[in-house]
Amino acid sequence: MRNYLRQLLSLLSSGEKRGLAVLVAINAFAALIEVVGVFSVLPFLAVAGDPTVVDRQPLLRGIREWAGLESHHEFILAAGVFTIAAIIATNALGMLSLWYRTRYCYQVLAAMSGRLFRAYLAQPYVFFLRRNSAVLGKDLLNEVWGFFSNALEPVTCVVARGLSLLFVVAALVIYNWQAASVVFVVLGGFYGAVHTLFQHRLSA
Repeated sequence: MRNYLRQLLSLLSSGEKRGLAVLVAINAFAALIEVVGVFSVLPFLAVAGDPTVVDRQPLLRGIREWAGLESHHEFILAAGVFTIAAIIATNALGMLSLWYRTRYCYQVLAAMSGRLFRAYLAQPYVFFLRRNSAVLGKDLLNEVWGFFSNALEPVTCVVARGLSLLFVVAALVIYNWQAASVVFVVLGGFYGAVHTLFQHRLSA
């Protein structure tokens, strides 16, 4: 995997590498906001189900006092507004990160096509006498598109989803590591069993 990433980075220019770093930073921030959006629902549901939980939880009680909310009804309303705002922000940042990722990948696609085309133009005349121009054009499109569809786009997608998963898992462990461990064991066992079953059938 490390060699694969090293080869991928070697094909990018310095500006494209900086753009990739910006993409990772945007995805990390979007993942962080996604965690806030997901976990903002839990306190709201707890308070909506039992408003007196605010009096028993020092953190919620401190937030209510800091915000100057005098009644449970006002706190529930404020918590609902915050939850909705967090969910909207999560979706907005998710769309922004997807837009930037798509834009970045297609910019790299166009730039690599231009670099490869200029490399062909720099070849001597004999180079073109020995090769079919239609084949060169096909190779130009296929090679660059193959890099885009089989390397760049999947890697950026894995990075984006991997960061989201990492932040959510970390938040779950911090929130309740016992419950998180049970969920990981159950889901991990389920996916492991499915993988083993289908792998056995495919190899049979």
